[in-house]
Amino acid sequence: MTTKHQSTHEEGAYGQLLEDVWEKLSGPAQDILDRARYTAYADNLAYNYAFHPEEYEEAMAKMRLAKLTDQDRKLLAEVWISALAAAESLDPDDYETPVGYRTFRGDLHWYYRVVSDMVRDILSEQNRGREPSMRGGPA
Repeated sequence: MTTKHQSTHEEGAYGQLLEDVWEKLSGPAQDILDRARYTAYADNLAYNYAFHPEEYEEAMAKMRLAKLTDQDRKLLAEVWISALAAAESLDPDDYETPVGYRTFRGDLHWYYRVVSDMVRDILSEQNRGREPSMRGGPA
């Protein structure tokens, strides 16, 4: 008999945040989250799927094309931090506590961590492109 996974407070907060912000996000921002969540799932929770590193790079390349609003950036930053907190609430080395068929708490840690890292990296790259250059002094 398997017991149902008892979510941590941080996992619950992440899930609630996704529900609260989803409709406020633009289509491109929703696409970023969908791709990050799908990639993280395929890489860490799909026990019967052989994930390839090229798939990660392909997802990131498509996510880089998204045109985000300032509100999108703010909300995605909240999701990034919340996913990181969810990851940190789980032991990355726990491969004895099941959470589903052939998946363990350690797998969940890495799922949340990949979502967090992908969103963080996209926001970081886009913010670098938005920062005014100080080369040559102020205009």
